[in-house]
Amino acid sequence: MKYYMVTIPTKDTEKTTARLIDMDIYSMQIEDPADLKDIIENQSQYNWDFVDPELVREELEQEPRVIVFFETKEEAENLAGEFENATVTEQDDEEWKNKYKEHFKSLKLTDDIAVIPSWEKRPGGDIKVIDLDPGMAFGTGAHETTSMCARLLEMYGCENKKILDVGTGSGILAIAAALMGCTNVLGVDIDDTAVEVAKENVEKNGLADVINIRKGDLAKGIDYTADMVVANIIAELVIELAGSVKDHLVPGGKFISSGILKEKCEMVETALKDLGFIIDDVMTEGDWCAIGAHYE
Repeated sequence: MKYYMVTIPTKDTEKTTARLIDMDIYSMQIEDPADLKDIIENQSQYNWDFVDPELVREELEQEPRVIVFFETKEEAENLAGEFENATVTEQDDEEWKNKYKEHFKSLKLTDDIAVIPSWEKRPGGDIKVIDLDPGMAFGTGAHETTSMCARLLEMYGCENKKILDVGTGSGILAIAAALMGCTNVLGVDIDDTAVEVAKENVEKNGLADVINIRKGDLAKGIDYTADMVVANIIAELVIELAGSVKDHLVPGGKFISSGILKEKCEMVETALKDLGFIIDDVMTEGDWCAIGAHYE
């Protein structure tokens, strides 16, 4: 579906939005580098973990602007005529939905598993393929945290085991575990979009008989006991969930966690040890770490 975007450059976003409201326009998008600068400079207040420095640089170089969307070109041009230097561009939501394809390419998740989007050619040989279209859900395998979790799953061995994947996202780790030989995998996520995308990816890979995807929160009573629990989330959530993880592991079961910045790795290790976990492996790559532990 096509729509029209009016971009209004402004030095005073509040004044511009007030004027739009006076025109009975209440739905708008405000992009002001000052807001991003405030977030970057006040990390403790906003409690963010990691921001891509390249993305920050690009956004800070932008001029403040207010954006309004219309279904018809006539409405868009009428509004643009009311503001100096406002522009109208035609947009296609299909193009927006598929924009991520420019950045998602085939990659090796482990030595034996490759992640291949549906629009790319399949490799030959003995490589196992994850047919994955991430859509709007996190998890393509390109991020260090995902690949480290996959390598730890491979290191600990998945053959004939049960796996619980917490925060499954696109379902990539659940699918990888199944390809490694798991007989039963449960992937849970609190996000509706992630659940929908993960289910589609599981079906696409022909693994619906092995993998079950559902909406849920590990801390709120998922009835499932696994040989391994994997959680690729963030440090604070790993700590928050670790107590519940114990109730979902068989004796000696493994807990693989990632999404942890290196400077928070020791904090997570300490929290796990305090809960009775024994740390087996700490893997680092780039700015991130992954932790493999077990609970007797």
